[in-house]
Amino acid sequence: MKVELVYIDTDEEFIVSLDMAAATATVADAVEQSQVLDKFPSLKAVDYQLGIYSQEVSAETRLQAGDRVEVYRPLVLDPMEVRRQRAKVSRT
Repeated sequence: MKVELVYIDTDEEFIVSLDMAAATATVADAVEQSQVLDKFPSLKAVDYQLGIYSQEVSAETRLQAGDRVEVYRPLVLDPMEVRRQRAKVSRT
């Protein structure tokens, strides 16, 4: 079954198509087969999240043909703080 794995770093996109052999393949299997953790070692040190088509899932979630597995890195800035800073600048 074919699936895609995507990870967007601050300055690089990692998109790979995978051919998963087992019908019981999981998100964790896709992450391992893609070798994304080897290409981006900094992911090993953080608590990254996983999703399929923008829906958060666990590593044990079973894949279906055509799924797009997404690896989410932690946010660099809090979105609420960014909004506050923009509002502060626009008022001056």
